[in-house]
Amino acid sequence: MKPMLSHAMAFGLGGLVVLLYVGLRPPGDASPGAEAEHATRSAASEPTRLYPVAAAEPSGRSRGVEPHCTDDANTSELEERVEQLEAQLAAKDLEQATRGERSDEVTYFNLSRQEQLELARNCDVRSDIPGSLSKQAAEDLGMSPDEHAIYDRVLAQWRSEHHAREIALYREVAGEDPPSHPSAMIEALLKTATPEDRELPRKIAEERAGLRAPPDADDALGLYERHMRLSTGQGDEFEQRLARELGAGRARELRAAGDGWPGGRSRRSGCPEPGTSP
Repeated sequence: MKPMLSHAMAFGLGGLVVLLYVGLRPPGDASPGAEAEHATRSAASEPTRLYPVAAAEPSGRSRGVEPHCTDDANTSELEERVEQLEAQLAAKDLEQATRGERSDEVTYFNLSRQEQLELARNCDVRSDIPGSLSKQAAEDLGMSPDEHAIYDRVLAQWRSEHHAREIALYREVAGEDPPSHPSAMIEALLKTATPEDRELPRKIAEERAGLRAPPDADDALGLYERHMRLSTGQGDEFEQRLARELGAGRARELRAAGDGWPGGRSRRSGCPEPGTSP
């Protein structure tokens, strides 16, 4: 499958590349889920019983039923087992969500520490792509007209610089300006991938989880790795740019409101099999 590209470059190394283009959902604008209906019962009404229940005797027993003796040790053991099973179910739910088996719970931003570790284990790299905000979307986010104008200005500057760096990478490969069709530029960069580059998703996911330090500088990296890091780091880079104008807290708030920036989503999931080529 050939990678896809919008204004930002997709990436892939023998893995699955997914681009989902979604709008920024304002806070509290979640689609309503199906809610269970609860029947109300009058306090004076009695539940229907399949069998008659005998009145309690003074001894505390029900007629014909011997009292049940509880062993404290057995109770403690059962409670511990229940806790273990609940922990296993929670871990399974987390694994399904991070692996994309439960698409309604797949998130791209503001992941917990445990979620980041699970993504690292699966070589799962998720990225959000900056995009424009309509006037209505900005108002729904509580942005003032001045904030919206700053957002648009920073976005335009970032896009111009990001595109210039993409073109510079292609020139290193082909020695000329890239063709008008973006897929040709991506194909040229993919040809520069080395066997070691197939481990890039694992490295980036582990860096995000704090399991390894990122490289000190891009200058010493290969062409394909620079391309991939440029692509996967768009959301963080734009947030840093916007933070200089609106403050770190406000930039993070705007990004978190829609589980990432409104330009789109990019995901590469799955660790490479031993001996596979890029």
